[in-house]
Amino acid sequence: MQTMKPIPKSLNGSRVTVMGLGQFGGGLGVTRWLVERGARVLLTDRDPAEKLARPLAELAGAIADGSVTLRLGGHDEADFVNADLVIANPAVPTPWNNVYLSAARAAGTPVTTEIRLAVDTLNRDRTVAVTGSAGKSSTASMLALILNDDGRAAQLAGNIGGSILSSPRLPGEWTVLEL
Repeated sequence: MQTMKPIPKSLNGSRVTVMGLGQFGGGLGVTRWLVERGARVLLTDRDPAEKLARPLAELAGAIADGSVTLRLGGHDEADFVNADLVIANPAVPTPWNNVYLSAARAAGTPVTTEIRLAVDTLNRDRTVAVTGSAGKSSTASMLALILNDDGRAAQLAGNIGGSILSSPRLPGEWTVLEL
């Protein structure tokens, strides 16, 4: 087993595999964010293009200019072990046990999530994370509402709402994350 390489500081020119676009675009925000930083993204999903039409339409420009390449209808282990970084969609079941993610880790390729990338970009003094087994969405929504009602701009993100990476941050803004 190889030592895991660190996540690249600069993503410009990096080969990044995003596992799971999802029918509802779960991998859309992170893919856009990576392209904006100059990464060469390989987007892989078990579903065929027909099932992913809506999110694929939103990536049409990046696909056309070659910033994003696609492997749909299944995965290929080589896409995971030859990447500089692998991003797993939160909808990937049992990521700790997934054969492709395990192969990437065994090859020393860093495996992470959109949330982990986002946490590195957030103002930690103005971030509230909500975890647990029940009531996370209600609690996170309530906290964001309380902050906003108190005049403190707050965004709700994480496993609720859209992509945290595709939402612009304002100076002094709070982030409430459902994890």
